[in-house]
Amino acid sequence: MTYIHWLVWGGILVVTEIFVGTFVLLWFGLGAFAAGLLCWLKFPAWIQWTAFAAIGLILFLLFRKAPFLLGKGAGVKFGSDRLVGQKGVVTKSIGKNSAGQIKAEGELWLAAADEEIAEGDTVTIERIEGTKAIVKKEETGE
Repeated sequence: MTYIHWLVWGGILVVTEIFVGTFVLLWFGLGAFAAGLLCWLKFPAWIQWTAFAAIGLILFLLFRKAPFLLGKGAGVKFGSDRLVGQKGVVTKSIGKNSAGQIKAEGELWLAAADEEIAEGDTVTIERIEGTKAIVKKEETGE
């Protein structure tokens, strides 16, 4: 392979990482860039391939906790998990055996509950099951 091939493969791996977000391809893309440098410096192919594999694997092992470093393990919730414990307002009444709808953090969600809850009532989201929020009516303190 020429150094251009290594650079192209490195670029493909890095760009693919942007869309996949697994924190695996990025490290091997950097390994390909390093192998391209070694190729440009006229090192033998076996050293290029060894550097590609070794650098990719070492970086992967060193930074495999990268999502944790970005806040995932620091108590920050992502996706629908962020809604658990949040308040919402019922936009379509919830029956005991029929789903309704709530608005929480600007998003509309199908909602279910073990009790009937009227439109306009405030609820707390207990958990998310698929695309449905399981809620409980907020006590008004009457």
